Amino acid sequence: MSYIATERVGPVNGRVRSRVNSTPLPSGNLTVAVAAISHNYGRFLSQALHSIKSQSCPVTEIVVIDDSSTDNTREVAGNHSVPYYRIDRGHQYCGMKKAMDVTSSDILCFLDADDLLPSDYVSAGLPLFRDYDVGIVYSDMKKFGTEQGIVRFSEFESTNIHKDNFMHAGSLARRESLVSSRALSKGMPLGMESATDWYVWRSVLLEGWKAAKQPAQYLYRQHGKNNSHEYRGAVFDYFIRACLVSEPVSFFIALSGRTRYWKRMAKFLSQQEWPKSQVQLVLLDTSGSKKFHRRVRKWAFSSEYDDVRVVKFDPGERAGVADEDRRDDAVRHSVQRAVARIYNKMAREVSTEYVLTIEDDVLPPLNVAETLLRGFSSSTASVAAPLKSRYHEGYLHWYPPKKICTREGVGVEEIGGNGFGCTMLRSSILKDTVFTSNPEFCKGDFDGSFYSRLSGWKKKVHWDCRCIHGD
Repeated sequence: MSYIATERVGPVNGRVRSRVNSTPLPSGNLTVAVAAISHNYGRFLSQALHSIKSQSCPVTEIVVIDDSSTDNTREVAGNHSVPYYRIDRGHQYCGMKKAMDVTSSDILCFLDADDLLPSDYVSAGLPLFRDYDVGIVYSDMKKFGTEQGIVRFSEFESTNIHKDNFMHAGSLARRESLVSSRALSKGMPLGMESATDWYVWRSVLLEGWKAAKQPAQYLYRQHGKNNSHEYRGAVFDYFIRACLVSEPVSFFIALSGRTRYWKRMAKFLSQQEWPKSQVQLVLLDTSGSKKFHRRVRKWAFSSEYDDVRVVKFDPGERAGVADEDRRDDAVRHSVQRAVARIYNKMAREVSTEYVLTIEDDVLPPLNVAETLLRGFSSSTASVAAPLKSRYHEGYLHWYPPKKICTREGVGVEEIGGNGFGCTMLRSSILKDTVFTSNPEFCKGDFDGSFYSRLSGWKKKVHWDCRCIHGD
């Protein structure tokens, strides 16, 4: 990203920084930079800078990042002899990036200039960086101003970051974690700037870094119109808040060797609209046919996907059973055993948070990935495309307890569960489950068994994502 020329206020000899004192830092003498990021927050900036300078543990660098302010932000920075940099970008991500570019300390804190740091914020947080793999130290928030109260966040668990953001923008971050994850160098997806803090922290954690919660409480000012509210958006959906437009998605397709469907599937995969650089494509070949396997591998080798895997897998049932009439008990039980094994393989094969399952005789719309992702919320486990059954009048999803849907709906609707013909799921849920074909449980249906055990999560169908099933 490009920036306009910057201005600076304060020391001009040597490196531009504001040293508060030279007392040795704990935790291996880590150095700390705090950037006060202001967009028309000049009236609060003096208090913010005072809270930084009043830290019981020294701060090595203090800078002010002025993001297109039209007030006295520059003048206040000058009065405090603090290095000043101006950008004209209008959102939080560019302010954070600029702060990282103009500082060199080991640990960074991005302070919204209307907020404050308690005096023990740095001293309480730094010791947690003694663990080499901790990239972020976050805290609860104490609200002050027009509204008071404590906002408490959960202790860190790696899977929770995919559900919702529990780390505020003023968390402490290890510079190395921001650099290695490219969290502030790869840019924000267009139109998603309101999701900055979650996007940045998730980028760090997806790289393998961990987070830790410290005891000091970040001081979050409530007033008439917080710019942080503007950044995050007053009202916007989960797709934007979670910045899912940048999300890597696994496409998992089990291929039974039905060549009449493979040509159609290959065309869909070539034309579907989710960026191929964000797809982990897993083609599970269960056919047992060398000729079919060579054909799939040849296509995969010439495809535009950055990450495509063709995996041979024996589901342990006779070849061709997928095409047989499943109203026959023996056929149905054979298919149930096979698909349970297939989806247990899937649960251990994919590495992304979201996985799209597509059966090889299903043809989804080209925008299927985005459409289904737009149906998610923090409490959603899966969003399915409506799929008509080949064996009964109705769809392959149901309402609680297990009433088959026989009518068309509109938009996104909560359901009790669905088949996996075309479904987007959270893989963090799949990692904790085993698909089973036990006939004593949900009549041996792997999908019914899975959803009956999935309590506390929403299951949905998106009626705007109709598929073609079979011929």
